[in-house]
Amino acid sequence: MPNFATHIAQQIRTGSEITLAEINTSPAETRVVVYRGEGDYRSTANTLGIHTDFKNGDPRGSFGHVNLAYVNGKKTFVVDRRTLDSIQSNNQDWPYAWAGVSNVVRASV
Repeated sequence: MPNFATHIAQQIRTGSEITLAEINTSPAETRVVVYRGEGDYRSTANTLGIHTDFKNGDPRGSFGHVNLAYVNGKKTFVVDRRTLDSIQSNNQDWPYAWAGVSNVVRASV
């Protein structure tokens, strides 16, 4: 997993999962808002003021089905439920799994 993906995954694992109803009241500095499917994403993205469209099956501006927005100055990850489950289980194929790629050759630098 690339360093950037490892860093994002760690932040998501330690963030507080909240609902959109809690977006203005959650005291957590790092929050995770979960969506389930394209329609739910569009509604969530519209509420948060981020891109609502998709490109190649991935929400625009996302990395491995994870979008980052700052809401009221707090880091808020918008994450697909399946992606969150994959991240929480330390699946080393995330973020490649969404692209249908498995056993990715990872270059060492």
